[in-house]
Amino acid sequence: MARFHHNLIAVMFSYIFIALAFILVAQAVLQFSQDWFSSQDSITTIIKTINTMVIALAMYELGMGIGEEYTQNRVRFNIFALIQRTITRFVSVVCIALVLEGLIMVIKYSQLEMAGNLWYPVGIIAASGLLLVSLGAFLKLSSGVCIAANTETAHTEEHTHQVQADNSAQIITDIICPDSSVGSMSRVTSR
Repeated sequence: MARFHHNLIAVMFSYIFIALAFILVAQAVLQFSQDWFSSQDSITTIIKTINTMVIALAMYELGMGIGEEYTQNRVRFNIFALIQRTITRFVSVVCIALVLEGLIMVIKYSQLEMAGNLWYPVGIIAASGLLLVSLGAFLKLSSGVCIAANTETAHTEEHTHQVQADNSAQIITDIICPDSSVGSMSRVTSR
């Protein structure tokens, strides 16, 4: 029952983030059409639309990541690799959104001749660079854990398949030749 509630909440949050992503896409299209036809600056309009779309993509990736991470059967999938993929996709999209936001601010401040305020977009771009370097460090440090977990999962599955094959072979032998060995079923069940 607890697993059902866990999956229900995960699916609910996943759908919330995906719905917010679609709302952002609709808002971006509406804002683009309004700004484009009201003779606003076309480059700023395009960059704002791209920025909103990238944020929508980040929300969509977050929703999909939550849906995959919390509703998949954990026996079949390596949770470390799944988390690593989810974090990589999400942080990559966030880095792109931050860089685009920094570029929008650079363009806006340069057009308004507010060179004193260029420290803000430079800080945003530097922070996104630091976030990208941190992501690289995370991937480098967690790659050993993912490889070890994949090896352990493969060994566990291989051992499980071998025990199942041995049990099946012993059961077939006991059916075909029931008197061939005394207590053969006790060996199978003791494994």
